[in-house]
Amino acid sequence: MMRRSSPHHARRAHRSARLTDRHARLAVVLMFAANGAALGAWLPRIPELQAALGLSEGRLGLVLVGLPVGALAASLAVGPVLARRGSRGATAAAALALPLSLALVPFAGGPALLAGALALLGVTEGAMDAAMNTHAVAVQQRYGRSIVNGFHACWSGGALAGALASSAAAGLGVGATTFLPTVAALLLVVVALAGRGLLPGSEDAGAPASRGGAGAAADASTSRGGLRARLGAGLAALAPAGVLLGVAGLLGILESVPADWAAVHLAGTLDAPQGIAGLGFVAYAAVQLVGRALGDPVVRRLGTVRTSRSGALVAGAGLALAAVAGSWTTAALGFALVGLGLATVVPAMFLAAGTLPGVAAGQGIAWASVAARSGTIMAPPTVGGIAELAGLRASLALAALAALTLVALAGVLRPAGRTAASGAGAR
Repeated sequence: MMRRSSPHHARRAHRSARLTDRHARLAVVLMFAANGAALGAWLPRIPELQAALGLSEGRLGLVLVGLPVGALAASLAVGPVLARRGSRGATAAAALALPLSLALVPFAGGPALLAGALALLGVTEGAMDAAMNTHAVAVQQRYGRSIVNGFHACWSGGALAGALASSAAAGLGVGATTFLPTVAALLLVVVALAGRGLLPGSEDAGAPASRGGAGAAADASTSRGGLRARLGAGLAALAPAGVLLGVAGLLGILESVPADWAAVHLAGTLDAPQGIAGLGFVAYAAVQLVGRALGDPVVRRLGTVRTSRSGALVAGAGLALAAVAGSWTTAALGFALVGLGLATVVPAMFLAAGTLPGVAAGQGIAWASVAARSGTIMAPPTVGGIAELAGLRASLALAALAALTLVALAGVLRPAGRTAASGAGAR
């Protein structure tokens, strides 16, 4: 009797596992969209708060550092938690805290208070970013094929929706003190529902991403010469890991340019109206959404490295176009090209970090997140300082040159382990 029922139980278990996978995928989709919407709602409001507080571009750059500093601190703290306990709890908790911190930002009454509010926003966003990317890698590994670009497409979709709504509200005269708390309330409902579908915390807790490199050396430690093999494998893995972290830092710089300065460039350099200035980031997010929505088939066909190199060239061209633009429409087109170019590079970086040999996925992604946040910390004062000395166009031109270095470094984005073998595009 037990033999006759076993196929039925197996089919039911298989259906249950597939349903769990689908629920987890939907949950990650909503988390990415909510994270993007929170930042998208805030970014078009930068010129409004800059004017309200009377900040020069140099002082604004220093204030904006608060967000990446907070995010960096969170990335440093969350890595060990993700490695030990998995990403479910951290994702759910950070997702609930993010809207609450967003609601506080427009009530900052001075530069120091605004920097502090942005630091708190950065802490919650940074923790959620590392946790949800770790969860995304776990979900992709259950599916056995490249789906991570789709998650990042949802982030871009959320950012686009948030930026469009924020820009429209600004054009209608709805202030940030009304708009941002309203967005926060809506996002709380979304993430509370999404948290119920996440995979169990044990899914990605305490397990290295793959059994190559340093992990294989650990197995060799039981034999003679195990220590020598472990040290050799560790040194062999250190160089590409270091380059990967450098790429992550560079991507942090490049992503922060359209996020922090597109609206400022359109409004300050090109005299775009307040309701139009936010469209620079909107164009960036809209085209990035399209690039990521189509990214998984492209990566499976061309490979991660080839796709990333092409994207770096497009991003550099877009920044150069924005730098020389004589109208806000041309500048917006340039920022759109930046979004298209970086569309698949950022997901590739997180996937490569989450599949570092012998490193738990959460820890690798946290390291990459720390490096990226370090780049975003450097970007606002650097861009703002150069803008005060030589104009914002010069800052954008230097960013374009920086984007071209990704062409030479793209080889480090080749993912390892099961995900690469199953079609993530490792060429």
